[in-house]
Amino acid sequence: MGLFRRSSEEPSSQKPDWPEINDLVWIRLPCCDSAVHPSRVEDLKGANLVLAEPSKPHLEPVAPPERLFMIGWQVGTATKQARVRLVANATGAVPTWTVEAVAAPESVQRRRYVRAALDREIALHLPAVTHHGKLLDISEGGLRASIPRIREPRGLFQVSFEVAGEPLMLDVTVAWWGEAGGDTIQVGLEFTGHDAFAEKLRAYAYDLQLEGRRSPPE
Repeated sequence: MGLFRRSSEEPSSQKPDWPEINDLVWIRLPCCDSAVHPSRVEDLKGANLVLAEPSKPHLEPVAPPERLFMIGWQVGTATKQARVRLVANATGAVPTWTVEAVAAPESVQRRRYVRAALDREIALHLPAVTHHGKLLDISEGGLRASIPRIREPRGLFQVSFEVAGEPLMLDVTVAWWGEAGGDTIQVGLEFTGHDAFAEKLRAYAYDLQLEGRRSPPE
């Protein structure tokens, strides 16, 4: 069964407030703590959570339970995380890890997302026209940008910009449409869907947010 027992840190005695089946989660492993490994919830077994085994490249074998790792997931406009250990793994069409919590899940961001400054060019791709502006900051949920004063677009559209030297194009909708002086306005755009680009950006924002926890949002 691939069982691993037991470190000096005991599992939580209460059933954790886990995400639901098919929810997306992020895994942080000791082998590569600076990276986020996307996964999803396959099943709930009592107090344990069954996750799809991460397929991200350069993944080292999972350490015995003496080396704990973190998982995180989105709950509304907040992010929760939990310290867990692997208790079983299984092969099959979808290889899985069964994990147990060693502490109750905690909220990373209680009121709203931590925003991370990210100063670079951004393009808004609207029907028949593209507008260029400045990306100001991002979070797991969306971004804030300064753009030319245009009429608020309706429905889904796309934005593009670079992250870590890689071009991204994402589906977004308008979260808010503000005002600014002169010929520009500030806008809040919300990420939609769970395509590869969106998940990559959410992982990047998640890394920045952990650093941002040292400076609480105003």
